[in-house]
Amino acid sequence: MIQITLETQINGYNENMNGIVTDLNNALFHDKDEEGRAKIQNINQIEIKLKSIGYLTVVNISGPSLRRKIDSEEDYDNLISEGIIYQAPANSDTDWYILEFAKVNGYDILSNDCFKQYRNEFGKSWIKKHRKTFMLIKGQLIIQP
Repeated sequence: MIQITLETQINGYNENMNGIVTDLNNALFHDKDEEGRAKIQNINQIEIKLKSIGYLTVVNISGPSLRRKIDSEEDYDNLISEGIIYQAPANSDTDWYILEFAKVNGYDILSNDCFKQYRNEFGKSWIKKHRKTFMLIKGQLIIQP
């Protein structure tokens, strides 16, 4: 089983960074294994990076389809049981849950999704302000400020 560990010392702490919601379906498919599956261990790398740049809370939200597209369904299920991953209900709009949770809690969003269909409901300027784009290269998360 994969063990999620977070750094106890947060380097570069910034008190203005409260929390961030990770769009796991979006984030994990930027670094796949040789069979084209998302790598479960990248969740740990994402959490470590986000904590190291000052995010106090990281909330990982996925859609149900991720389970069938990840390299370890057992580890994925364990992370859900442990509260590391929150899976949106089947036949629902995962993006809406991501945006709603982030907006209600004042969190940023880690996603390359532009969320165009939600600009009227959540506000184009709010989405632009809170969406953090990234690249995930060989397990290393690079976030555009």
